[in-house]
Amino acid sequence: MSKQEINQSLNSVLKTIPTKEEQAIFEKAVQRIDIKAFIESLIPIYQKYYTKEDIEQVNAFYETPVGKRLLQSTPKISRKLV
Repeated sequence: MSKQEINQSLNSVLKTIPTKEEQAIFEKAVQRIDIKAFIESLIPIYQKYYTKEDIEQVNAFYETPVGKRLLQSTPKISRKLV
């Protein structure tokens, strides 16, 4: 996952946060994240469960219209479930 993709994901999450105060807290937290270190910490976890080909297929799915819709709707659905 590239830095740009992570930023897009974080921006999607930001849009689901209801208040400006909570958004500001989220933005400050994100600014403190070392993106490279974060990605590097995820790699061994994903490698344990997925092949490179698996990840490529998942990424291809998320580029489809339904994949994009899933990414946009999942945070909203999750909030309603808890």
